[in-house]
Amino acid sequence: MGVGHGDRRSFSRRGHSACRRSSIPPSLWRLPSAPSGLAGDMCVIATDDGGQNHLASPKIETKTPRQVGDLPRGPCSRLDYPSNRGDFMVKGRLRLLLVVFAGFLLLGTTAPAQDFHGCPVEGKGRDPVLNRLKNRTEIAASFESIDFEELANLEVPAGVSKKPRTQWSRATLATLEGPEKRAVQVVGYLLGVKLEGREATNCGSDAPEERDFHVWLANSPDDDRLDAVVVEVTPRVRARHPSWSLTNLKRFVRQRSRVRISGWLMLDEGHPEQVGKTRVTLWQIHPILRIDVWSAGRWREVL
Repeated sequence: MGVGHGDRRSFSRRGHSACRRSSIPPSLWRLPSAPSGLAGDMCVIATDDGGQNHLASPKIETKTPRQVGDLPRGPCSRLDYPSNRGDFMVKGRLRLLLVVFAGFLLLGTTAPAQDFHGCPVEGKGRDPVLNRLKNRTEIAASFESIDFEELANLEVPAGVSKKPRTQWSRATLATLEGPEKRAVQVVGYLLGVKLEGREATNCGSDAPEERDFHVWLANSPDDDRLDAVVVEVTPRVRARHPSWSLTNLKRFVRQRSRVRISGWLMLDEGHPEQVGKTRVTLWQIHPILRIDVWSAGRWREVL
């Protein structure tokens, strides 16, 4: 019979210790009708003698849907079956090994290197280290909200302009390691959008679907480009967002829409001569991972 709240009797010290010695895992001791807190914690011995408090004619249900085959019924002291112990231990160890192995795989593939239309993440030519940063596709778990002015005023290390990163000092590389792992989110307005030309990052491709969108983000729709921060839509990320078209982005410019740009912070040291002309800083959001537009009183993601 099942064990209900009114059927609880007593627990045999001998039976309880026998269950602890058993090869059957605690999860298989659970009785379908056992009261909460009892099943799986101890070996329940119930009587069917009308409710008297002793162990005459003990009976226990040990079968569960997860067991293979039928286990004999009887007192808990008889549940120790050496023939099944090896199977349970081997299966348990195999499950544990699979979980650990899967964990290592996840840890080792948070930023998998992938080709895009035959172009590797390091691109082709120029600075492979910088190209890898530009071609990131991993999505951050969350984005750190920062003010536009904070982004515009980020410090640029001395001596990095126009130099490949392989020629930077260790101190400079260490200085940028933390900031370039920041996934940030900035609110502003788009001043302009254009399709970039051929770049080493994209292996020099001339195909429009394999080139970046160069976007100017400003604190006000009335600002000039010299006050803007460059943010980039890369073809690798854009392939996942059919609405990130030149037509839609240019409409946000015309409508002076308030936007929220989210992505990886990156220093592009290749254009120092453009600071004060077509941008306010060498720091960029590159690549953009998410675009939201303020509409009807709330943020709406552009998919």
